[in-house]
Amino acid sequence: MRDIIPHWLQETASDLERLVAQNQLPHAILINGAGGTGRRWLALWLVHRLLEQATPFIEPEATLGRTLASEALPSHPDFVLLQPAPDKRLVPVDQVRAMIAFLNLTSHQSGAKVALVIPAEALSTAAANSLLKTLEEPPPGTWILLVTQALSRLPPTVVSRCLRLRVNAPGRAQATDWLRKRADAEDWSSLLDLAGGAPFLAWEFHLNGLAAEARQMGQDFEALQRKAESPAAIARRWTKLDPEFCLRWLYQRLSREIRLSLAAPTIETGGNEDPMHLQMGQETLNIGAVFDALDALGEARRLMGSGLNPELQMTSLLVPFFGRAHGS
Repeated sequence: MRDIIPHWLQETASDLERLVAQNQLPHAILINGAGGTGRRWLALWLVHRLLEQATPFIEPEATLGRTLASEALPSHPDFVLLQPAPDKRLVPVDQVRAMIAFLNLTSHQSGAKVALVIPAEALSTAAANSLLKTLEEPPPGTWILLVTQALSRLPPTVVSRCLRLRVNAPGRAQATDWLRKRADAEDWSSLLDLAGGAPFLAWEFHLNGLAAEARQMGQDFEALQRKAESPAAIARRWTKLDPEFCLRWLYQRLSREIRLSLAAPTIETGGNEDPMHLQMGQETLNIGAVFDALDALGEARRLMGSGLNPELQMTSLLVPFFGRAHGS
């Protein structure tokens, strides 16, 4: 088992294996954690275990993206998956009712019946409410696994009926070791920074070729600070990229700048290092201005896909940093 499970998930998987073997695994399990930490991978591993299938090596890329790839799912008559349709953001109540009806049927293979809900926060209010009784009193031999990265968006009545498992990102050394075994040549440090330390998300960025884009964005941002490029010109280029990645890059850049300033405000970087200290004028970093920029980024992420002009929105985010290099 230890050969196929990412090492930071092995202890949790061992605990689950023990509960399954002792027939003590609760029938409703909520796996929570930040995106890219392996929550969905662990859920799929447990699905295979409950269905008593030979646990395959689940490729990390099969669990990435908005929806699970079909090759990651067990081909089994006693398994059902609930996830939003490709063009929808919510799981409607009708799908939950169909799942409940499925769980109440006799098992095809005289074993467990398993339902997987990803992401659980996509359940509509009506869908979540319709699930409560089944979570409280599940049919014999059934398990419901819910996976979320937004625990606060689930009704407390749903959360309280589940065994909660928290999946945390591994330490930097563990994450880097896992990633290097998959692709040794990549600059994993910068991608892990962008991914908030989540190795699966860093791997997704690598697969999508976003390491080169991140480097180019860094060069663009420095040009913006030197007035070598205008906010509109950079926004025009950036809106051709993945908008969620661009906002994440900006958020990470500003967040790191705040941490550096608060931890050691007098430290200066050497001439050969990445000039991470954003100067909001001729003096030191204006923390208030950067916090305002973070708030604007949060609002931009909330409004993503709402129909607002993305180029104008990105331009407005970049304007505060135009010509704000050190000594300007």
